[in-house]
Amino acid sequence: MFKATVFPRIHPLVVKTQLLLLTSLLLITGIMGEMSGLAPHGTAEAAINAHKGMWVWDVANSLLNNTGGAQDTFFNFVVAPKGDASFRLTHLYFEARTYNKSVHPIQVTIDPLTNPTEQTKLRAFIARAHGLGLQVEYLDGDAIWVTTDTYKQIPVNTCQAIANFNAGSAANEKLDGVHYDIEPHTLGRDWHTNSGGGTDNYNDTYENNLIYILSSCKQMGLRVTNDTGTDYAHYVWDLWNAYMAGGVVDYISVMNYFDDQNGWVNGNSGTGGIAENLTLNTSGIPMTFGAETGSPGSLGGISFYQEGYNCMKSVFDYSGSLYQSNPKYTGVAVHYYTPFSSMPMGSPCTTGATATPSGPTATPTRTNTPGSPTNTPTKTATPTIGPSPTPTRTNTPGPTPTPTATSGSSSNLALNKPATASSSRAGFPPSQGVDGSTSTRWSSNASDPQWFQVDLGATHSVNRIKLNWGTGNYGKTYQLQVSSDAVNWTTIYSITAGDGLIDDVTGLSGSGRYVRMYGTARGGNQNSNYDLLEFEVYGN
Repeated sequence: MFKATVFPRIHPLVVKTQLLLLTSLLLITGIMGEMSGLAPHGTAEAAINAHKGMWVWDVANSLLNNTGGAQDTFFNFVVAPKGDASFRLTHLYFEARTYNKSVHPIQVTIDPLTNPTEQTKLRAFIARAHGLGLQVEYLDGDAIWVTTDTYKQIPVNTCQAIANFNAGSAANEKLDGVHYDIEPHTLGRDWHTNSGGGTDNYNDTYENNLIYILSSCKQMGLRVTNDTGTDYAHYVWDLWNAYMAGGVVDYISVMNYFDDQNGWVNGNSGTGGIAENLTLNTSGIPMTFGAETGSPGSLGGISFYQEGYNCMKSVFDYSGSLYQSNPKYTGVAVHYYTPFSSMPMGSPCTTGATATPSGPTATPTRTNTPGSPTNTPTKTATPTIGPSPTPTRTNTPGPTPTPTATSGSSSNLALNKPATASSSRAGFPPSQGVDGSTSTRWSSNASDPQWFQVDLGATHSVNRIKLNWGTGNYGKTYQLQVSSDAVNWTTIYSITAGDGLIDDVTGLSGSGRYVRMYGTARGGNQNSNYDLLEFEVYGN
């Protein structure tokens, strides 16, 4: 913004000359933009949703090297996503490092924060983004970082590397902050354990370690945020209250994973969503709300991919208009570049129905009922054949005693039986999923789909299957199936919202010699595996 200033009178010829020079400069700037491979600038940023962000995962190497024009294509997309200049982005959450994500903690393979050659590339990328009016936040995250004192130093050390990188960079080459995606709810049953003095039902050590990580980064003078589940404000009080107290984050990035107008604003039965988060934000910290576009076909109910860009954009415009005067609401973001760039266009899908915005008198009821706070709404498990089995999840960490089946034999029919799988990580063979020990496990590759299968040795009627998932690596969407020949399978149970706890599925009706878990969508983060500490089968 320019301050009004009174200038002395200037001769008209001088004014004309200055105007001519200014016009020429603007024309040259436009030409240079075209030469650089960028689309022309679009319309001015809309008054609503001033913050328009986008997560950028797993493409750092191609972007920083402009492989095949990848960087040019990227910035063309950023200034007019899906050809829509009215949604010109303002913030990039950029995973600048390249990682080996088949191991945990994830391991750096190319590091532009510390390697001088790679630093030059990152600085050029940031300068180009800044030239387009974009802010660039360094993106990173692995849930396992909150589990031990050793691991929690990894992201703190990364923040120090960012601070050092910025100290050696020109003003237009500095990162604008750190954007962590550390989601402890993906750690499964260990997250559902309050072992300290906290007031909620979740792991105090993990919460305290996350607070330590974020506050340590802030103390280095960095702008800090962390991706937060849409229902954390409702359930995870200890962490939320630390946010409200200040000194932990500069703004709150809410993973508001709903794919319709009502859920986006009002959450799932009043839990989560924009309205509750703004109301429970008692400190006035700015908030952004992120939408999912990933995993087409496997994230029904939480991803806008199926509905298309125009549907998502219409929902963004609706909430932006609804909360335009609320200073805590700053805008929206899209997770993440790769599926966002390929999602179909679709049609607008707002209904115009009255939403339930937060207001001075709105007081959501918080409950201390153990739940599974995640950035995904709760789904109801739906069996495909037979009676209605109900999965019972146990929050007891560590080894568990052998359960008693509801009917039939009380012995685990799968114990020490031959087991096979679609894939196995080194050191984690299928046999460790049926060896009777919760200190060993089977672990798959980090991809979908995957299956784990046991040969019972003879045909049995199956009425119960118990799956003891590993920490943070579990099946979110999977089927339980039986077969007489390991070729033709019958599904006796399916679930689309597994939460990583112990899934004790009773009331099943099926028979076969072979029993398997067939998973089509992993829980946890994008780097997770399918881990089974034990796969138990009961019946006659």
